[in-house]
Amino acid sequence: MRFANYLTKSRHGIWYYRWVVPARIRAAHPALPKELKRSTRTADIRKARIRARQFHESLALPYMNDDELSQLLEDSKRTFRVVVDPTTGRVEIDAEPHEADAALDTAQRLREMMQEQIQTRMAEIKAARSSEDRGSSRSPAPLMSAAFEKYAKAQIDASLWSDNTRRYTHEPSIALFRELVGESQENDAGATPLDLPLSKLDRQKMSDFIENFRAFPARQGKRYANARDALAAGGEPQSLENYFKRLEHIHQFVRYCTDKGWVNEEVSAELQHTLKRNNKRSRQAEAKKRIVQGGTADDGYVAFSSADLASIFGPGFVSHVTARRSAAWRTDDVARATYRYWTPIIALYTGMRLSEVCQLQVGDLVAREGIPCLSVAAGRTDEDLGATTRIKTISSLRTIPIHPKLIELGLLAFVEQRRQAQKHWLWDGLLWSEKEGFGKYPGRDFNKLTESVGVYVKRRKVFHSFRSTLQQALSRVPLEGTLIDQLIGHEVDSVRMQSYNRTDEGRAFPIRHVHEALGKVSFNIQPPSLRDLIRS
Repeated sequence: MRFANYLTKSRHGIWYYRWVVPARIRAAHPALPKELKRSTRTADIRKARIRARQFHESLALPYMNDDELSQLLEDSKRTFRVVVDPTTGRVEIDAEPHEADAALDTAQRLREMMQEQIQTRMAEIKAARSSEDRGSSRSPAPLMSAAFEKYAKAQIDASLWSDNTRRYTHEPSIALFRELVGESQENDAGATPLDLPLSKLDRQKMSDFIENFRAFPARQGKRYANARDALAAGGEPQSLENYFKRLEHIHQFVRYCTDKGWVNEEVSAELQHTLKRNNKRSRQAEAKKRIVQGGTADDGYVAFSSADLASIFGPGFVSHVTARRSAAWRTDDVARATYRYWTPIIALYTGMRLSEVCQLQVGDLVAREGIPCLSVAAGRTDEDLGATTRIKTISSLRTIPIHPKLIELGLLAFVEQRRQAQKHWLWDGLLWSEKEGFGKYPGRDFNKLTESVGVYVKRRKVFHSFRSTLQQALSRVPLEGTLIDQLIGHEVDSVRMQSYNRTDEGRAFPIRHVHEALGKVSFNIQPPSLRDLIRS
């Protein structure tokens, strides 16, 4: 190990020892910085090299593995050769550059000290491993499925996950991982699911998984009994974005298992090496592959055009809202017509998410600065429906001025009618689901509407496109970008907004200013009022 490479000279002529901490060590000890730097307090290169050796022992030695220690021990055993300068008669040491000094006894003492420290450190490692082996015989590493249960419970107990985050985000990723690397395991029911004792999860298994997982098919759903069957069936590979997202979920789980001592550090390091490729350049390369005809990148939600909105809220919208099971209006027909009518219109003029619109309550109509507004709230429970209102992020909690068009179409009158009828929710007949809240059926109905009028494009022109539509319209008004972000419920990541924008009522928000900007937005749609549609 050549320590001269670790020396740098300051502008004052003082030599500094610099150690770039290896990725393997930083993965095991995240608190360590990327590099450590120490002054040798000398301008003499020979003295600096000796001190650099000492620094390296004190800093790097505790983190070295057996191979590195053995190599360091071999280096320290090299013979020092005495060289006498014929001109000056000065004694020099011909050795590794970092071991050179003006006297043989100094280098000899350093060599003896190094050998002693390295041998002591190697003995500590062997003793620790023997202790781990004895401990593992008493407490074997659990199955991957059992380890995930403990991991998920820890995340939920720490309020880092919700039940939905576990069920619909991390659990599917870990299930794929478990099934692709697993072995058949008998359980109490006599079934043989694919699972794996974590003691058998080694670097080779992880390397094979990473290679195979890149080819895992996109949107394989529940067509196959397990992930191995889906992989064998083949198909269009998952996107690079999805690949890295799932690998990150798996890496977090493997890190937890490593910290618990169930998995070797090198397994996590194998994943970490792959995740380093998840950078901006790789994502851009993937986006280039999705360029569609006309030169437009197929990479996200697209705002509805004026022609799209005319189609959505035209005659097809009327037919969609007024569709009913019998000639006469029934209670459930009215309820369905009500949310089919209002949910897309409210989303267009407020930028609210589908789930936020569908969980509105009568009490969410509030007045701020004399202006009627809709409040997006969370944490309210309806035990009869088994529902709890929730939000995507803390930035989703906001108050939105009501656009004049919504008042013109009768929203305030509708809410007042619900209030007089002592109704709690704005919409009747919506069913609650853990994954999608109240939005499952309104979202499905809207997709049917856009398909029928020729607007729908999978993953591009959907209900969420209303948010893009309003955002772009407000940019043309124009309204400041930070206010648009606040209005549609995005986080504004600045110290000013995070630390100095608080009031007794929550985040400061210029309701009147935003209301004036909203009033300048016009989408030129003229749907009939809901009352007229139900009467027809």
